[in-house]
Formats: sequence, C-alpha cells, structure tokens
Amino acid sequence: MSASLGKHSLGNPQGVSPPLIKVTNNSLWNMGGLIAGSLINFVTTPILIYLLGKEQYGLMALLISVLAPLGLLDFGIGEATVKYIAENIGREDYVQTGKYLRSTLLFNLSVGCLGAMVIILLAGFLVTSVFNVPSGSQDLARYCLYWIGINWCVMQIRQTFTGVVMAMQHYGILNIGYIITNLITIVAGLGILFLGGNLLDLVRIQAIVAALMALGWLIVAQRLLPNISFLPRLDLLSFRKSLGFGLWQMLNRMGGILGHQSERWLLGVLLPVSTVGFYNVGVQVVGVVYLAAYKTGEVLFPAVSQMQGQLRDEEAARLVVQANWVITALAISCFVPLIVFAYDLLFVWIGLDFAMNTAGLLRILAFGSAASCLFAIPSFYLLGIGKSKWLALMSFIQGIITLAIAAVLIPRVGLAGAGWGVTLSTVVHVTVLILMWKRIFRIWIPARVYFSATFGQYGVGAAIAIGLMFLRDTFTWSPSWISLGVAGFLCALISATVIAFIDSFLPGGMERRQLLFKLGAARVHVLSGLLMGTYTKQT
Repeated sequence: MSASLGKHSLGNPQGVSPPLIKVTNNSLWNMGGLIAGSLINFVTTPILIYLLGKEQYGLMALLISVLAPLGLLDFGIGEATVKYIAENIGREDYVQTGKYLRSTLLFNLSVGCLGAMVIILLAGFLVTSVFNVPSGSQDLARYCLYWIGINWCVMQIRQTFTGVVMAMQHYGILNIGYIITNLITIVAGLGILFLGGNLLDLVRIQAIVAALMALGWLIVAQRLLPNISFLPRLDLLSFRKSLGFGLWQMLNRMGGILGHQSERWLLGVLLPVSTVGFYNVGVQVVGVVYLAAYKTGEVLFPAVSQMQGQLRDEEAARLVVQANWVITALAISCFVPLIVFAYDLLFVWIGLDFAMNTAGLLRILAFGSAASCLFAIPSFYLLGIGKSKWLALMSFIQGIITLAIAAVLIPRVGLAGAGWGVTLSTVVHVTVLILMWKRIFRIWIPARVYFSATFGQYGVGAAIAIGLMFLRDTFTWSPSWISLGVAGFLCALISATVIAFIDSFLPGGMERRQLLFKLGAARVHVLSGLLMGTYTKQT
C-alpha cells in the first residue's frame, strides 16, 4: 500500500539496530540525490566547456569561488538552526522550535542582502585588481558577479527552509527537491547557451531559477510545520544560543574556505585563468566520491542531536563508529578506480588537453580526499553533540596548512602544487580522530576496535591503489566508455572485497563485515517490498 514520504516501516529481519536502519535509509536518500546530481553534472560539464570555451569555463569557476568568503557572514547560524530544531523536536517542544526558526529567517534575510551588496560593490576591484582576468573579459566578469551576488542572497534565505527539512530528517523530500532544482537550473542554463547566450546569460538564468525554487522550499517547510509562523522575528535568547554554537562553526567554515577555495585563488593569481578550469574538473571528479561519504554522514547530524536530547549518548557514539567503517570502506573502494584510471577517465570524458593537464592532479586529490573521508562521518557527530569548537580549530589549522603548502608549491610545480596542499593537510584529520577516541569514545569503545575501524580501510585501499596504478601505467590501452566502466567497476569490487577480507582479521572486523552484510540484506528486503507492494507503514 502507499504511504507518505518518510513514514514507512523499513523492516529489520536481520536484527540491525533501528537507529542504524533509520540513518542508513536517510543515507540512501542522500546517496540517490548525490548520484542523480553527479550524473547531471557529469553529462553537462563537457557541454558547458564546449559552449563556453576553456577560458570562460575557468572564469566561471573562479567567479563562483568568490562566494565562499560570504559564507562567513551567517556566523554558522544555519547549522545551529538544524541542531536546535532537531533537538527541540526530539523533546517535542514546538514553541521553542518556532523561536529558532523565525530568528534564523530574519537573520538570513539580513545577511543575504548584505552579502549581495558586498559582491556588487567589490566586483570591479576583484575583476581588475585581484584576479588575472583578461582585459577583454573584465566587463563580462563584473556583470556576472552582480548576478552571482543576487543568487547568493536567494540561497542564503533558502537555507532556512531546507534546514527545517533536514532537522526533521525528511531526506527523501530534501533530495528530490535538490534533484529538481539542479535539473531545472542545468536545463535552463544550457538552453540559454544553445540559443546563443554567453556566461552572463547563464548566471542570470541561474539566479532566476534559484528565486523560484526558494519559494517552493518555503511551501514545503510550511507544510512540515503547519502550526508554526514563518514571519521573521527575533527571539533574543534563542538567537544568542544559536550564535554561541555558530561562531565556532563560522571559524570552521573559514578554515574550509582556506582549504578548498584558496587553491583556486592562488591559481587565478599566479597562473593563467584556464588552470582554474583544470583544477575545477579534478575537484569535481573526486568530489563525487567524497560527497557520497559526506552526504551519507550528514544524516547523522540531526540524528545525533535528537539522540542527545533523549540522553542516548553511548548509542549515538557506537552508531557513528559503525556507520563510519561501512561508509568509508565503500568510499575508498570507489577512489581506487579514480587513481588507477585517472588519465583514461579524463580523456574519454573531456578530451586530451584536460587529460594531460589534470590526470596527475586527480590522482593526488584522490589520495587526499580518501583520507578526508575518514573524518566525514565523525565530523557530523561532533556537530551533533555541539562540539563545533573542535571542528573550528581543526578546519582553521588545516586551511592554513593547505594555503601555505599550495603557495610554496604552485610556483614551483604548477597545478600539482594545489593538489599536494589539499592532500598533505589531511594529517589534521588523523590527529582529530585520535583525539576523539581519547576524549570521547574510549569510555565505550576499546582502542583496538576504534582504530582498526577508523584507519584500517585507508591503509589497505591505498596499497591496492598504488599497486594497480603502476600496473596500469605499464601497458597501452585505448578505452571506451563501456570498457572503462567495466574496468572501473571490477577495480572497485576487488578493492571492496580485499578491504572487507583483510578487515575481518582486525579487532572487531568480523562484526563489521557481518553488519555490512546485514545492512545490505535489509536494503534488499525493503526494495523487494516496494516492488511487490508489501511495504507498510510504521505502527
């Protein structure tokens, strides 16, 4: 029988804990949304490069990176809203939920307008004095920044409404909405370019679509909280609490900007603007796999906050360690084919120029992103229990290391220097993961179980990747999409099998492998129930 989204009984014939089942289902929604979005971007990126040209595509990537510092203006209030709405829903305190919601909406309206004004006022300076934009493209770049500023304002306001959906853990609605938004944006943008438009027309239509989608998210949020007013209104006590959490999250975001955007800025200043496009493609490829782990872990943020509100701290900790092993083992298995077939993928996907300039960078970024995956899920645990201070300090230190290494290496080794900055800075993640056991997890989880579950899969995956990479480089091959897909799938399958096999000999490994099989069987049970029409509501 049919049921409303997010209200189904999952079935748990294998005895997996209900919280892990719920998190897994939300993760699958996030994964489905990511796969759909990645496929759309995968298909459209070569078309965009063809229609815009290498120079304008690099310019677009550079201009969009200007938005990153503006994320500091919201002082982390968005994440604070998700935490406290989820926590108060766990307590069934909808009066306090409304106070957090209305205060956040007022704040986001103000910050959105301020951010748009900052971009518009600084557009000329950025184009002429900061970035290495050719003189013939400076007027185009300036007008593009005007519309990018408007787009950012709309997205900042929209963040309030999507935060409600996330806090209530309706990840089906969230991801379906994201897919629709992404699809409409891409179709509208490509349509404009096919009709003879340029980069300015592209960013203009993106801003218009964003405004329409924001109205849609407002309607969705009102349906989920029908008895709460959405009129912006400041509640000082709620805002102060959100700000106290958010200030550390702002510092966390500042470090993220240094770590993830500084390379684009350095490349835009030190090298031709086309190198930003090369870098952007490399980041986009590894980002698909990293985001799969990140978006999967994201569902733990409101889940952990809700469990904290219910005083289930030990259960939340064990849930995170179990989920982290499953997700990172799968993610690292997917990074291995990217490392092995980096040149082949870029050649078939975009062409010889990008393959020759980006393959080495892609391999470096893949090793670094695989290491970052180890921390993707634990980071949301820290956020869920309110330890944003940890994330802030870690992210800021990592950002400084990334920027310093990239600034030293880019003038010496070119594009690869940006990749080494990202990869070497992941030592900070390893340090924080060790501290998490010492300060938090040690009272519930033995060290040998925690460390084998946290780091073992990366060591095995890295060894497999290096071996297969050298093997691939010893022979000549002219791949097609079919042969490359088959080779990549087999490579990932072999990697996952070897990781699971070796892990079974590590402390706690047999339990982790059994958990993976149980989760897989539970998902098959759900899918078969959907197909047979026997999927039922929870009682």
